[in-house]
Amino acid sequence: MIPDKRIIVPLLLLAIGEVLIFNGLVVHGMAIYIFNLFIIYILIIRGGDDSDVALMQRLLLLPLFRIMIIAMPLSFSSTRLHWYLLVGCAMLPAIYIVTKTGRLGYGEPGVNRVVLKYIPAAIVLGSLLGIAERRILNPVPLLSEAGIAHVLIFVLIMLFIASVEEIIFRSLIQTAFEEFYGMHYALLVTAVLYGIMHSGYGNGSEIAFGIFSGLILGYVFQKTRSLPLVVLIHSFEGVFLFSYLFS
Repeated sequence: MIPDKRIIVPLLLLAIGEVLIFNGLVVHGMAIYIFNLFIIYILIIRGGDDSDVALMQRLLLLPLFRIMIIAMPLSFSSTRLHWYLLVGCAMLPAIYIVTKTGRLGYGEPGVNRVVLKYIPAAIVLGSLLGIAERRILNPVPLLSEAGIAHVLIFVLIMLFIASVEEIIFRSLIQTAFEEFYGMHYALLVTAVLYGIMHSGYGNGSEIAFGIFSGLILGYVFQKTRSLPLVVLIHSFEGVFLFSYLFS
């Protein structure tokens, strides 16, 4: 199946927005993303083949999510954790609407599939990704002090944010591209999208790592069709990346 050529415009605008953000032109990148959001709105309203409209609806989540992330405070502090939580909460209604209008059951997004035997491997894989990403970013820990309460809150928030990102990129975007391009191309396209949306760090190595991480997460999702499993990997990556305990 060949997707509507109109999809090229939103993807191109997304790339332009990320190039601007990568070069420090955050306001200009935000403007491109807002423009892109309205372009996708228009394409959805104009309609077309049902599968094309469904793909556009899922792509709509990318600029929406990116605009909300860009609007967050830039400093890495414990305060930013609350903003992550707010962004996740705000994205849930949009995700729900897309899944309902697309008539997705729990099977396609992989929500109801938990592969228990792979959980230890997922924890190890996520930890290794987090350690590797720490070497690239060397971030200041979001939690300034060690404490059980702080760590539990941090893990819960990271799980929540990881869930939102994995639903968008793996459960919705990747599965939509699979219908058009097949498994291999869908994996590559989604991983590239996932990687370039890490341009806010202004670090080319982080974009490359984002693509690499996206390939791993996408591959695991394709093989297991388990959203909880990739969320677990993503969550442990975040814990090892930003937690005070692993600094």
